[in-house]
Amino acid sequence: MLSQLERGIVAPSLATVTLLATFYETRLFELFREAGESQGMLVRRKERTVFRLPGSNARYELISGVRQDLQLVEMTVDPVEETLDHTMSHPGEECVLVLSGRVRATLGTEHFDLESGDSLQYKAVIPHSYSARGRTARLIIAMTPPSF
Repeated sequence: MLSQLERGIVAPSLATVTLLATFYETRLFELFREAGESQGMLVRRKERTVFRLPGSNARYELISGVRQDLQLVEMTVDPVEETLDHTMSHPGEECVLVLSGRVRATLGTEHFDLESGDSLQYKAVIPHSYSARGRTARLIIAMTPPSF
């Protein structure tokens, strides 16, 4: 069958392609990559996907590509007078690094006051949220698996 696949005589089913990816210990999308195509995924700053969650005071920019197991997001959080509840939880793990400003990170019932250069790593199944303290804050969030 592999010989027939290589010669273009048969087209594999998704189940067959999945089995091949598993056997060769690679990701499914790698089997569809064109020969000579870069194995890296370049994301230029001006081409980043930018979005806001409904009712949120945060802006998100996807720094990393979408084909990987790790996702990097730049988050810009504006301070607000009223308390907004944007608590999230999802499978996996996160690490946040404060680039500028001050942030209150809430993990479950715990609060962490973070300043520029501080980081916090945690299991993302714990309900978590961030709020800017005093002025707009910028953060980098690394998460695995990707959530956005």
